Amino acid sequence: MADLKDAFTTRLASSVTAKQAILTALTATGSSLSTAQLRLCGALFDVEGAAVRVALGRLVDKGDVVPEGEATYRIGPKGQPIAETLQRWRDLPRLTNPWRGEWIAIHTAHLGRSQRPQLRRRERALSLFGFASASDGLWVRPDNLRVEPAVLASRLFELGLDPEAIILGRASFVQEPQGGLEELWDRKTIEAGYAAAEKAMATCLDGFERTSIKERARDTATIGAAVIGMLTFDPLLPAEHVDADLRRVVHRRMLYFDRVGKQALAAYWRDQGD
Repeated sequence: MADLKDAFTTRLASSVTAKQAILTALTATGSSLSTAQLRLCGALFDVEGAAVRVALGRLVDKGDVVPEGEATYRIGPKGQPIAETLQRWRDLPRLTNPWRGEWIAIHTAHLGRSQRPQLRRRERALSLFGFASASDGLWVRPDNLRVEPAVLASRLFELGLDPEAIILGRASFVQEPQGGLEELWDRKTIEAGYAAAEKAMATCLDGFERTSIKERARDTATIGAAVIGMLTFDPLLPAEHVDADLRRVVHRRMLYFDRVGKQALAAYWRDQGD
């Protein structure tokens, strides 16, 4: 087992909240779900039905989730940016270009840190696109994303980056931090997460026929959510900085695992009489 600090095993070991269970179910299936289906999805993560109902009400109040018909819900306009980001893993190989040694830098030192909710939104937005803090108020990542700068800026702003942030593309550094900018990311930990995710999916699939309908749904849901969470926050570093081939192996396995998981979830719903 990889060290618990790697992204996959940390997520797999963490408790899932009712809010996370609802949003995971809605984004993973990509469809509207009934209250009963959401309650059953929560049960797979050991979330009580009452907690699902309370969390659902709060998500509706915020506009992250909206009703669609009687006792049926889908992702709402306010939840769409994060939902789209959570689905980005499907196109992982097409999200990057070969790296040319340049960087993207974002300057936020002038924005302040006193407003804690906004600070959390800012840092989450930057983390979702693989930025690491090079110094107080300076965030960087390799300039290898296959996205136009204006589109990248728009996505970051939607996710919570302050519009006043200064974004610099195709940047180079005359003097890098000691050890180099690549040391801002822990390569061994990232690759340990890839290896742990690949092993967990393979082990689950190898024993699939020996488990019950509920166990299949539970195992694919919990492992799949941890893999997607890892890939969602993966910095997508170039091959010069991480084992990109291993990342592609995990991605291919997850595409298949996702299909099997959806079949298991549908069978679980039928078995429960939904």
